[in-house]
Amino acid sequence: MSAQQTFLVVLACVLVFIFLWLRSDKIVGQTWFEQLIDPEKGDTAGSFYKILFAALVFALTIFIAAVLLFTSDLKFTDNWAPGTFGDFIGGVLNPFLTFLTFLGLLVTIVLQQHEIREARKDAKELEFVQKKQMAAQQRQSFEATFFQMLTVHNTIVNSMDVRGSRYSDKSSQAPNKYRLKATNQEYKSRDCFQFFTNELHQFYDNYASDNDLDEVEKINQSYSHFWLKHQGDLGHYFRYLFNVVRFIDENAPPADDTTPDKRRYMKLLRAQLSDFELLMIFYNCLTNYGEDFKRYVEQYTLLNNFPPNMEFKPEHKLFFNESAYHEASSDHADTVIQEIKL
Repeated sequence: MSAQQTFLVVLACVLVFIFLWLRSDKIVGQTWFEQLIDPEKGDTAGSFYKILFAALVFALTIFIAAVLLFTSDLKFTDNWAPGTFGDFIGGVLNPFLTFLTFLGLLVTIVLQQHEIREARKDAKELEFVQKKQMAAQQRQSFEATFFQMLTVHNTIVNSMDVRGSRYSDKSSQAPNKYRLKATNQEYKSRDCFQFFTNELHQFYDNYASDNDLDEVEKINQSYSHFWLKHQGDLGHYFRYLFNVVRFIDENAPPADDTTPDKRRYMKLLRAQLSDFELLMIFYNCLTNYGEDFKRYVEQYTLLNNFPPNMEFKPEHKLFFNESAYHEASSDHADTVIQEIKL
C-alpha cells in the first residue's frame, strides 16, 4: 500500500470517528469540558493547570525524543541535521500549540456566553425583586390612604347633629315601625340615620297611595323631597362615601399571596356602616342621586349585611341585582363589568 493510500485510509477512519462521535448522546470529554467552564465548586484553575501541565509534558517528551533521535544512530535520512531537527520540533509542536490556543478561544467564548446568561438571570431576578418591592410600597401607600379615609368617614358621621321629632309605636298615628313617641330632641352621630330613615318613610307614605305612580317613581319623588330638606346633612356623607368606594375600586393593588383583593377592603368599609346607614344607601341608590353608587353596591355586595324586612316594601329589594346581597352572584357581576370595560 502506497503512502498516499495509507493517508486516505487514515483520513477516512478519522472522519468516521468524528461523525460517530458527534452523533453520540454523550460526547466523549463533554462532562470534563462542562466542569471546566462551569465547575460545581470553586473555579477552573485546577483544570487549566492540568491542561498546561499536559501540554508541557507533551512538548518536553517530543523534545527529548527528538534529541535522542538526533544523537543516536537512528536516523530516517542521511540529511539529518540541526535544521532538520528544528523543523521536526516545530512541525510537531506548532499544530499542538495552535490547537491549545483554539481551545482556549472556545473556552473564552463559552465562558462569556455563560456570564451573559447569568447576568440576564440576575437581571430578571433583580427586576422581580424590584417589582415585589414596588408592589409592597404601592400596597402600603394605598392602605395608609384607605385607613385615613375610613377615619375621615367616621369623623363625618360622628360630627352629624340634627334636631327633629320622633314618633312612638304605641301611638295610633305611627305610620311605620321606626317611629317613636313625638318629641323634639337632638340626634348625634349614627343615631341621625334612624331619624333620617323616619323622615324618608314619612315622605314615602305621602306617595304610597298614589296609584298613578309606580314604586320607582314613588321612591324618586319621596327621596327628592327628603333630599331637599336634608341635603345639607347628608350631602357630604354620600359624596365622601362614594369617593371611598371609588378609591378602592380604582386604586386597590392587584390581589396576590400577600395582598387581599378589593372585596377585603370593601368588607372593612361595609363593617363601618350601621343598619340605618345601609337603609339610606339602599334608597339613595334607587334614585337618580345614586345611580353611579348602585353599580358599586352590586359589584362589591355592599348590602350583604342588609337587615331583613327593613325596607319600606319587600318588593323594593327586587330593584337591585342579586349580587348586591350575595357574594357568589357578585363574582358573576365582576366578570360582566370586566367584559364591558374591555
